[in-house]
Amino acid sequence: MLETVLITSIIGICSGIIGYVYSCELTDKGMLLDWWWNFLYKKFKIASYDTGAEPKLWRVLIGCERCTSGQIALWSCVIALWGRHASMPVFFVAYSCSIAILTSQLVKKWR
Repeated sequence: MLETVLITSIIGICSGIIGYVYSCELTDKGMLLDWWWNFLYKKFKIASYDTGAEPKLWRVLIGCERCTSGQIALWSCVIALWGRHASMPVFFVAYSCSIAILTSQLVKKWR
């Protein structure tokens, strides 16, 4: 059980940092992934820099560091716990997502 707590904690912390860097830094104008906005707008009519509209799918994919961090933690934790037969897997997934969201907010505040 201690091993599962450590794994989910590490996943949460890493997901929070990755989610923040991706959502707030890499997808800004002039950065490495700024083309992602225009691609999503052209293909799926999701928000662009010019329109300013923020549909829910946009928030999960780019716009919200909490949403992005939570998604990364959710799916990483599900994959990590898939074959472990951990007791209370829903608790550990929720714990990992909570740690990821908290970490992304701490990184945003300390930036």
